Amino acid sequence: MKMSEKKEFDPVEKIDKKKKNNKKNQISIKDSTDVLLLIVFIGLLILTIFLSVKVFSLHNEMKEHVRANIVIPVLEKATNNDVSIDLKNLKKGKTKEYIFKISNYRGDIINQDVLDYIVEVIPNKHVEVEIYKNNSKDAITLDDESQIKNNSLKEDEKQEDIFTVKIKALKDIKPKELLTIKITS
Repeated sequence: MKMSEKKEFDPVEKIDKKKKNNKKNQISIKDSTDVLLLIVFIGLLILTIFLSVKVFSLHNEMKEHVRANIVIPVLEKATNNDVSIDLKNLKKGKTKEYIFKISNYRGDIINQDVLDYIVEVIPNKHVEVEIYKNNSKDAITLDDESQIKNNSLKEDEKQEDIFTVKIKALKDIKPKELLTIKITS
């Protein structure tokens, strides 16, 4: 073609080019199978997001909720409760963890007075015991009588004190050997 010749404008050719370009840029859904697969994919994506959020919230909830081996309700003064922890099969140098809760309620019944209580660990020469209260990082120091004093439970409002007992064997433990903890109000 020479420069002097002008090209005529052809509207049909221009429309055909636009259709070709649009086809390249569009996602084509050819039949109902593709539509169905797209809907299933979107549904699974939404379900995955929902379940991820649910698992994350349950994980955070479980962090806050401490699962105890036993819950001891202290509802009135002058009550005595014993917790016996079985030490069987605990080998020298190994540790065992035991969690118990002391609460001021049982079901919907809440104590009506402030209740003071004492936690006493009956000494066992074959184990070393550390006790932590309410998720503290510092172990509670037992007094000369192996007691933890100055504990109290509120009145008219549910309360739980969580005790974590870490037991380390100083030698291999024989079957039927126990560590006893007394709770006295």
